[in-house]
Amino acid sequence: MTGGKVTLRLVSTGEVVEYAGELDSEGRESTIRASVDAKDGRVEVSATGGHAPPEWLVAFVRATLRSAWRATSTGVAWPRRVSRWRARSGDDER
Repeated sequence: MTGGKVTLRLVSTGEVVEYAGELDSEGRESTIRASVDAKDGRVEVSATGGHAPPEWLVAFVRATLRSAWRATSTGVAWPRRVSRWRARSGDDER
């Protein structure tokens, strides 16, 4: 089974919440930065080094951070660290 690992660290909070981290898919590592607009939950992800990450794994980062944004509305703090693994389905792009 193939998949991808996401590791993110909280960099800053405020009107825009910033994360930095790595994506690893099938041994190909990418360095990324992600920002979440604290008002509307819009997530932007950009690769900053390494290989270009597969879009399906970037979409997983967006969904994970949107879930964290929704949780903040219930009083939960932004996670200081996010570490997730996701299996790659046959429908995912490379």
